[in-house]
Parts: sequence; C-alpha cells; structure tokens
Amino acid sequence: MKNLFKRIITTILVLTMVMGFNVPFSATTVMAASITYNVSSTIKGVLTDDGVLTISGTGAMPDYTKIANIPWYKDRDRISEVRVNSGITSIGEANFNSCYNMTKVTVASTVTSIGDGAFADTKLQSYTGMERVKKFGDYVFQGTDLDDFEFPGATTEIGNYIFYNSSVKRIVIPKSVTTIKDGIGYKAENLEKIEVSSNNKNYVAENYVLYNKNKTILESYPAAKTGTEFTIPSTVKTVTAYGFSYGKNLKKITITSGVTTLGDGAFYGMKALDEIAIPKNVTSIGSFLLQNCTALKTLKFYAKVKTVPYLLCSGCSNLTKVVMDNSAIETLEPRVFMDCVKLSSVTLPTALKTIQVYAFKNCKALSTISYPKSITLIESGAFEGSSITKYPTWLSKGNNGDYGIFTKIKYKGTDKYSEAYKVLKIVNKERKSKGLSELKMDKDLLDVAMQRAAEVALYFSHTRPDGSSCFSATDKMEAENIAGGQSSADAVMTSWMNSAGHRANILTSYFKTIGIGCFTQGGTVFWVQCFGTDTPATISRPADKNVVVTVTVDGDFLSKTKLRLDSSSYNLKIGNKKTVKLYVQNPEWSSQNVLLDNSNFTFKSYNTKKATISATGKINAKTVGKYKIKATLKNATGTSVTKSGKITFPQPKIKVTVKKKKAIVTWKKLKAAKGYYVYRREAKGKKYTKWKKVKNIKKNTTVKYKDSKLKKGKTYQYKVVAYNRKNKGTSAIKKIVIK
Repeated sequence: MKNLFKRIITTILVLTMVMGFNVPFSATTVMAASITYNVSSTIKGVLTDDGVLTISGTGAMPDYTKIANIPWYKDRDRISEVRVNSGITSIGEANFNSCYNMTKVTVASTVTSIGDGAFADTKLQSYTGMERVKKFGDYVFQGTDLDDFEFPGATTEIGNYIFYNSSVKRIVIPKSVTTIKDGIGYKAENLEKIEVSSNNKNYVAENYVLYNKNKTILESYPAAKTGTEFTIPSTVKTVTAYGFSYGKNLKKITITSGVTTLGDGAFYGMKALDEIAIPKNVTSIGSFLLQNCTALKTLKFYAKVKTVPYLLCSGCSNLTKVVMDNSAIETLEPRVFMDCVKLSSVTLPTALKTIQVYAFKNCKALSTISYPKSITLIESGAFEGSSITKYPTWLSKGNNGDYGIFTKIKYKGTDKYSEAYKVLKIVNKERKSKGLSELKMDKDLLDVAMQRAAEVALYFSHTRPDGSSCFSATDKMEAENIAGGQSSADAVMTSWMNSAGHRANILTSYFKTIGIGCFTQGGTVFWVQCFGTDTPATISRPADKNVVVTVTVDGDFLSKTKLRLDSSSYNLKIGNKKTVKLYVQNPEWSSQNVLLDNSNFTFKSYNTKKATISATGKINAKTVGKYKIKATLKNATGTSVTKSGKITFPQPKIKVTVKKKKAIVTWKKLKAAKGYYVYRREAKGKKYTKWKKVKNIKKNTTVKYKDSKLKKGKTYQYKVVAYNRKNKGTSAIKKIVIK
C-alpha cells in the first residue's frame, strides 16, 4: 500500500491556440496605425504601430484563467508598453501575461487592485503610477526585469510569490501594508534588500531581512544578501515557507532555541549552504525543507517531530552524512533523501518505525545502514538505486516488496458456494442478453475468490491486508469486483450492474472464466468476482461450509485498524468465568468488525490475585476489587487492547416459603462464602421495621433456615448476606405473608 505523494511547484507557460474564447475578441478596426480590442462593454484597448497598448474606459478589466483568451494574445509580441488610463479601476488576472517584449507600464491613479500574474513573464523594467493600488495579487511580477520596486503608499496587501523568478534587487514596503503573503522573496535570486517604513505597524526590516513587527516570524531573507553566516534572532519562532530559499551566499545558518516552526521549503535551493543543524526545539517542519541545497554536506537533524517530511533533502547532491538523533521520530516520508548521490553515512532515529517509498532512492554511495530495533516497515523501493541489500532480520519480504512484520490472523466464517453459483447464473444471463459467451467457473479463481471475500471482510479494498495488490492472489486474475452488505445474489448483481466499472468487467467480451466468492462473517455478506482469460479448470460444485480462514496482514494494515474487546460487561462476581471476544475494525468500513479467533492473541492479567486469564482468553474472577487484562496480537508489536473491570462478592439466590406459620429460607451454596447472615424485618403499615439479624450461620455447608417466631396476619421480608473474612454479598429481598 503506497501513497506516492506528488507535490510539485512549477510555473508552466503553455503556448497553445485555444479555439473557444470566454471573453469577446474582435479586431473591430484594423488600420495601418492601430488595432482596437473590445475588452468589455465599457473598456477598449488600442495597440498602435509603435507598440503602445492603451487601455481606456471605465470599470474593472476582466480576469483571464487562460492567457489565450486575452484579447491581444495573438499580438502580444508586438506590445512594448502598456498604458492604463484613468477610469479603469482594476487590472484583472493575467491581463498582460506573456507580453514578452513589454518593458514599461503606466497605471492611472484610479486603479486600486492588480490581479494574479497581471504582468508575469514580461520584460517589465519600469513603471509609472500605481500610487492608489491597494492590493497586488499572486505572481504579479513573475519573471519580469524589474530592478527596484517600491510598493505605493496605498498598498495594504501583497500576494504570494509576487516576484517569483524576477530580477528584482530591492523591495520597499510602505507603512500601509498589513498583509504580506508567502514568499515575497521566493526565487527572486537577485534580491539584495528588503526595506520597510519605520512607521509600519505590522512589519519590520532589520539588515534588509523581513520580519513581522515583533520579530516572532522571519518572513524573507533576501537571496542575494551579502554575508556567509546568519543566526536567526532569538525572538523568532517561525520561519515562513521559502524564507531563505535560493540564497546565494549563506554557508551556515544557526537556528536558535526559540524557533519551533520551519515552513515548506524554508531553505529550498540554497546554493552555498553547507552546514545546518535542526535543533530539538523545532516541533513543526514543512515538506522539501532543504531540497536541492547542492552544497550541503552534513545534516544534523534533532527536531522533535514524529515524521521527517517529504523531500526533506532530495537532490542534495553533495550531502555525505546525516545524523537523526531524536527518539520522537517514527516515520521517514517518501523521497526524504532521494538523489543524494554522495550520501554514505546515515544515523537513523532510535525509535524509527517506518521508512517510506523511495526515501533513499538513488543514494548510490549508501552501502551500509544500522537499523534500530523499532523498525516495523520498510516500503518497497525505499533503497532503490542504492547499494543497500540487507534488511532487518526480524522483517520479512511481503508480496508487494515491502519488508515488514507480517502477522497471520484467524477468524471464522462461512463460504457460501450456493450463493456464488446463483451469481454465476445471473452473470451469464446478463452476458447472453448482450450476445456474449458464458463465463465458466474456474477452480483456481473460485478458490481465490473465496479467499478474497474473506479478506474483503477484514479490509474492504482491492489492496490485500498484507499490502499487496489483489492480483498477487493468482496470475489467472485479470480483473476484480468486490461488494459487501448485499444479502443475496440478486441484490449484489443489481449493485454491480448499476456501477459502470463493475458492469464493464461483467460484460467484457474476452473474459472466459470467473471465480465468485461469497463469505459471511458477523451477519454481513461479502462478495468477490475474479475474471480470467485462460481455459477453465473444471470443478464440482462444493457445498457451503463453515471455515476458519487465515489471513496475512502487514504493519500498514495494523496502523489503520483498531482492536476492541466486546462491549459486554466486564464487571464480575467472585468465581465467575468469562471468555473475551476480540474484534478488529475494517479500515475501509468502520462499522464492520471481524471477530477474531483468540488463538491470535497472548493474554495478560495485571493483578493475578484479583483475576487470572488463560491462554485462550478466559477470565477467572478470584477476589473483590478492580482488575485489568491485556490482549496482544501475536507477532505485532504494540498492537494490543486493554480492559478493566470490577469484581464484587456474589449474591446468594434465596427462596422463602411458608409452612405452618413458619418461614423456610433456602439458598444455593456459594464457594466464596465462609458463612451467612439471615435478616428479617416486619411490615408496620406502609413501612418496615429495621433489619434484624435472626441467624448467623458459620458453616458454608448450611443453606437453610427455619423461622418460627412469626405472627398471624403479618408481612415479613428476608434477605441473606453471604460473607467471608473481608467481603459481603447481599441477596435479593423476598416477602412473605403469614395467614
């Protein structure tokens, strides 16, 4: 079972002709000197022969999600200058995107917002106006040739990655700005200075590094800032996403004790960084933190996190040594050190449990590694392209290539062959109606289908509980349908035929054979169809039978599921015996629970003086008090469940009869008792007198008492209290009337 995460940040320029347009396009007037474009009902654009595009009219320019829909798209290479005249209130998304030869823009004071990517991928070098622009969207100046940019005094919001891949060297932020989104300096590789007005209430720049006002957040370190070493101020708690990314000069960064959070790609693509330690005070780390830091040689990773995130150091081509010394780390996510071709020394965390897919892919210099005893899963391909050939001796290789702790579990159910053949009949009826040949029941596919139906009861998925694909069950299977909860062959076939994908398998012309599984467990019916193309192996129709199935599960399955004990009361009386029932939850069907055979478990009592539990899961209540038991799945470290209960003294079951004005009180002997007290009380109107002890029986063998001190016409009540040296148990009250 793999989750192949794909988190790719990229900018793609697609130069394609789009046949349909969302925005009206027309060259309404073509003259020697100009082209006029209808932008909206109130806005026009005019491109003159000198390359100047003038936007005139009133209102907001539209947004364009496809640059090919921009009115001047086909003429974009002719535009060298843009003038947005008074009356225009906003420049929409991508309005001038990919005007490759545009170097200058003039924006009237009526414009108050500029949308995402409005000037992206142009040669913009200079600008005039923009003094009333309050909001700049994302990627506005992406790929431009701007050397210096001062945000207007009206600006309040600056969007994400606004200078991505631009040439900007200096950015000035006025006092009006209240919001700067992620990555103001991201991939602005020439950026040397970020300056902030001293009157700004939200942000501050110190030595050209951008922070929030109280310096708890480091927003951006300019990529081209001079200096080879930097110590993050002690006030800083968070480094934002891409805060240091693409830095050219920094060789060493010291992360101080106050820092707790490092955002996505905080150090991404730094070109000179060769030394860094992530201290234990860091408790949150984003993905691709140090990806493509090609000068990095040593990483000391002490962060107090459970997971080392995706692509942490991928592409660090000079990284040779990694030390991960923190007992909190349990998982290495996919591709954490992929393509670290010189990595030869790795110290894994002492509590590490899982190494995920491609974690060390193409680490060509890595030939040996010491595994902590805590390792329970190494996913397929984790060391692909490295020289690692040895895996922990306590792990075994699964059908899907994972190395893990594979546990066999048993549970009971019923193979319903009668229902399977009813399904076959309906399948062939449907195929016949479409002019297709009948499918034949194949012996091997039938066996696999019954096994798969039992597995589906445990894990409702085309992935098997051991992490392998359903196709690992047999080479004969070409396709699989599964279902659960339908009570009959008719019901399940209706469900499948109403589903396009399932119906397509049933009606595929080149399938020749089929295996059909029907398995019942806990009152729920599970169904599987396995389709094949081989010549069928004949089989006689088996009879329905109760079975104990054995299914292999892996650590991934166990991490997704829950064990639970039955919900009946675990409050017992001394001498009671109770056999526990253990269930496992279907990870893909939370309301479905499978009753497991107790042979799958080892059992433990935490206080054997109170209660013991046998190897088969039978609890024996011994004395009064609280007790606790534990059931642990064999060969599955950490997969266990506990239950507490209370043991009380038993109550005698009594019977009272009247014979010749005498009360005869009898009860059943209790093994836990040393003796018995007999109590009586008399009715006085609607109330009763206080209980009176009429007899102390000091022998457990005596279980009868005759009471002759009774009056005609009176009503009496009796109870019997069993006792030993420390405890008592009181019977139910019985009433008699003397006539």
